[in-house]
Amino acid sequence: MENIVKVFNSQYNSIIADLFYGLKKTTYKCLTCNDCPADYQLFNIINLSIEQTFVEKKKKEYKVDILECLEVEQKPKYFNGDNQLFCDKCNKMVDGESVNRIYIAPKIMILFLDRGFNNSFRCEVTFPEKLDMKQFEEVDDGEYHLIGVIEHLGPSSNSGHFIAICKHFDDNWYLFSDDTIVNLHKKYKKEGEPYLLFYETMGS
Repeated sequence: MENIVKVFNSQYNSIIADLFYGLKKTTYKCLTCNDCPADYQLFNIINLSIEQTFVEKKKKEYKVDILECLEVEQKPKYFNGDNQLFCDKCNKMVDGESVNRIYIAPKIMILFLDRGFNNSFRCEVTFPEKLDMKQFEEVDDGEYHLIGVIEHLGPSSNSGHFIAICKHFDDNWYLFSDDTIVNLHKKYKKEGEPYLLFYETMGS
C-alpha cells in the first residue's frame, strides 16, 4: 500500500489533480485458480449508467437513486466465452470476474450520469445532500456533501441548454443560466435529471 500511495502522490503536480483525482483499484479474479491480481488507476470522474441501473434494479417507475447507481457500478463484472481473461498463474485464457473499488478517494467527487447514446434515456434521479461513500471505498472513509449540479435541458445532447446549480459559501443555492443568476436560497430540491454531480469531502 505504501508504494501505491507514493506513486499516487507523485501524480499530484497541480491543484486540479490535488482536488479531483483519486485512485481506483480493479481486482481481477481467475475462476479457475482463484488468483486475484489487482490494477490501480487514477480517476477523476465516476461514470454511472442510469439505464443499466434501471434494468438491474427492475424499477417499476422511471426514477432511481444515486446510491443504487453506485451499487450497480461496483457489482462484479464477468468474463467468459469470447471475452475471457488471461491468467498469468494458469498461463491461459480463463473465465473470470472483476470488481472496482475506490482505493483513495478524491477531495471532490464528480459523478457523471450516463443516459446512453444522445442522452436518450430519460429517468428522474434522486441524490442526497450528504453522501456516505464508505461502502464503496476500500481504504478511506468518505463522507461528502453536495456542492454543485449540472443539468441538461432539451431533447438530446445535440441540442438544448446546460444550467448549473451551485452551493455558495453563504449556504444558499444559486442557479446559473448564461448571464442569469437566481438565488434559490436553501430550497433546492435534490432530484431531477442531473448531468453531473459534484460532492466535496465533509472535512474540506
